[in-house]
Amino acid sequence: MSLSTKLPFFIIIDDGAFPKVHGNRGELIPFSAYETILRLAETFNMRIPICFTMGYMDLGRRSSQTTPLPYAEKLIKFIKRNEHRIEFGEHGLYHRFKETTYEYYNPDTDDGPSEIEQQQKIKIIGDIFKDIGRPFPTLQVPPAHGWQPGVTDRLYAQAGIRDTVSYRWKKYTLSLQDLTNPKRLYKGLSSYAYIWPDSEYTNFFPRASMGIIASDYNPHGSLFTEKVKRYIQPSAYPYRRLLHRAKNQFAVHSYMTHIANFAGPDAFDFWSGLFRWVENSDHLVLAHDNEEAKSFYLALPGSLKPFSGQNQANEDVS
Repeated sequence: MSLSTKLPFFIIIDDGAFPKVHGNRGELIPFSAYETILRLAETFNMRIPICFTMGYMDLGRRSSQTTPLPYAEKLIKFIKRNEHRIEFGEHGLYHRFKETTYEYYNPDTDDGPSEIEQQQKIKIIGDIFKDIGRPFPTLQVPPAHGWQPGVTDRLYAQAGIRDTVSYRWKKYTLSLQDLTNPKRLYKGLSSYAYIWPDSEYTNFFPRASMGIIASDYNPHGSLFTEKVKRYIQPSAYPYRRLLHRAKNQFAVHSYMTHIANFAGPDAFDFWSGLFRWVENSDHLVLAHDNEEAKSFYLALPGSLKPFSGQNQANEDVS
């Protein structure tokens, strides 16, 4: 396909300080995952953001709902020594609400904690940052990409957040009922269940999946690599529909990864190979930090920026 404008490629890492792949479940995440990220940042002259779920950095035990990461103090010192290579971002307090991985808003049920409860959580997060001797960061990824426009973003802006990086859209999840209803099946295959609007209080930058999930502990292999490339390179229409449900070519500020994706023995080789491929791409440009990713994205024509920001992407289909 022909594309004269290079699209930015950047990663922001979620789930910082998770002890295990899924918080307290799954494989242990070793300290070496953070060393792998530092090694990548040094190799490619980057400053890579890690967004931390702060309940696992709660050294002052302000909450009883989480236990601090065993090597939290070591990690805090490690980040401080390497601020020029690793940006400290924020990713919620517990990364959960009821039985979900959302924290501030669940678009599946149009449900979430009240504004007062959200404010209390963000206050605890701010106190944890004070305990570990850090200011509230300026970059945030909402847990599970769920946030309540006009509430969550306003409260975070008051705390010091300037940039919210999140999914612009949430895919519609098919149910068994949908498989027997042609109209609902069409909706599920072609459109979105929810679209987040631009924020009035922070700078909203969209991200997308790159085909890597939280439990991909040791990404490697040619087939896995080719799948990831298919997600991030400008794609022909059938692939956009299949992978992103997007009609038109689009760009994002960055792509989602998880701390567990850097834990395995082959992780550095996988990521360095992918970054090198981006550097040599005719259609992509590697951003070296969050500020450069923002500049690249903002400079793009509006036709490449996905959606303008309506809350509901679809009308109800019965």
